[in-house]
Amino acid sequence: VAGAALAAPNSATELAIAELDTSFFRVRFDRLTPSEKRYLRAMAEIGERIARFTGDSFKKAGIVMTTRPIDWSRYQDIIKSRDFDAITMAWSATAPESDPKQIYHSESMAKGRDNFTQWSSPAADKLIEQGRRTMDEQTRMLVWHELESVIAQEQPYTFIRVSPWLRFVKRDFGNVRIYKTGLSPEEFFFTGTSAQAKPAN
Repeated sequence: VAGAALAAPNSATELAIAELDTSFFRVRFDRLTPSEKRYLRAMAEIGERIARFTGDSFKKAGIVMTTRPIDWSRYQDIIKSRDFDAITMAWSATAPESDPKQIYHSESMAKGRDNFTQWSSPAADKLIEQGRRTMDEQTRMLVWHELESVIAQEQPYTFIRVSPWLRFVKRDFGNVRIYKTGLSPEEFFFTGTSAQAKPAN
């Protein structure tokens, strides 16, 4: 009975994975197009080049830097445990406007939260709280610009490059809205009919 009880969820899991692999959620490397594979390899090479450049720069200043390539499956654990002196990451805009409190506020230094660099800045905290209370967009943008100035001065992160951002969306998806920071895929829905699906105005 125990074997039969275990077989049912295992079978369901395999079926669900198979369905995901053949649908919108296909993400396995072997299913990528040649162009997508080249893109992923290029992104990986950028990280290696940044590490080499940083190491060479440190060496000139008499500082020994040891790099530690990490598989993504372990990356989150290392970030959450703060087991690093410096780390390279890549961000992209995925929402109409992101909340800086998650990354930059001192309250987010607590274990398990996302202030990975353990940066504590009273000036930044004040601006984050002010911006989150400001309803008028233009006024709020001025507050975020002040916050960016503090970040640039205190350097919890060093932003190295901004790559071109280009996205294509099949006509099979509806409710495709373009925001100032890009697209929000979580708002898409699958129509299944290319002729009927049109981007929203």
